[in-house]
Amino acid sequence: MSNSFREVLRNGSAENIPVWFMRQAGRYMPSYREVRKRYSMLELCKNYETAAEVSYLPVKEIGVDAAIVFSDILLILENMGYSIDYPGSGSPVVTRNQIQSNEKFISHGAETIKKFRENHGDFPIIGFTGAPLTILSYAVNGKADPELKATRMAISTGEASLLHIMNDLKELLIHDIQDQIKAGAEAIQIFDSWLGFLPYSFIKNHYLKILQEISAEIHSLNSHLIFFSTGTNHIWEMLKEINPDVISIDWRMDIFQAQNFFGRETTIQGNLDPVIAATDSETSLRETGRILGNLLWKDHYIFNLGHGVLPETDQRTLRNIVKEVHNWKI
Repeated sequence: MSNSFREVLRNGSAENIPVWFMRQAGRYMPSYREVRKRYSMLELCKNYETAAEVSYLPVKEIGVDAAIVFSDILLILENMGYSIDYPGSGSPVVTRNQIQSNEKFISHGAETIKKFRENHGDFPIIGFTGAPLTILSYAVNGKADPELKATRMAISTGEASLLHIMNDLKELLIHDIQDQIKAGAEAIQIFDSWLGFLPYSFIKNHYLKILQEISAEIHSLNSHLIFFSTGTNHIWEMLKEINPDVISIDWRMDIFQAQNFFGRETTIQGNLDPVIAATDSETSLRETGRILGNLLWKDHYIFNLGHGVLPETDQRTLRNIVKEVHNWKI
């Protein structure tokens, strides 16, 4: 069956502009909140049948063109001997255990994708991982590390040690990516949310190579890489060198400039401000129209937010945005 997300990934163009949202299965949805009454976050991520159905909720309820697997970027740390705790509110807490890591590598995302494929055929589902930097920042700080303050300090005082851990993480992430693609992921989105805070020289001299190796592995499996970061317009030239199929940009960047810089060789994804999406339909639709009207071209483009959906967002607003985007022909 034809699907605009799949067509844009493969050919650059489709009849309609495809749309999906980061964190599209989440607390803004009444149906998701009902599921969470029965499961903690950790329990839900490890109940693959239910996680697969949660992944499909936005397809069924708001009409997006792709699902993204319901999981969490930090679970991979269990394979390195860390435990993850999700308090009722606030950042996840990461703790180094005294016990050994998992004896057998576990990709919870891949297991959920398998269940999704069993239940929903070939409808596109996106796999994902956090980037090594993002995962490392939680391991270093024990929780979210805003502006990478703790991570940057650790890099400045122990660069060699941090690079060693990053390379270990890279190998684990590649294993996870391989499993997700084999399970049926249409593409892999890498979340590198704090990349814009990393020193330019460290990215150029060390980190870029790590990202390039992950990208090469994704492409060797004939899959597609969607790369998401924030505050990185000053390193667009280096992002090109990662060779992403899709660059997902945040709301602070200009769509016109992004398309002009990356050209048609790279699909642009984004970039409605999640705060605007959480206001009301009229305001959100006006901004959606402005973004679409500013496009240099409407092929090689996927509509999304510039970050994840906020919990206070009205589900009806997202449904209206999907309808509006679908009204724009390529």
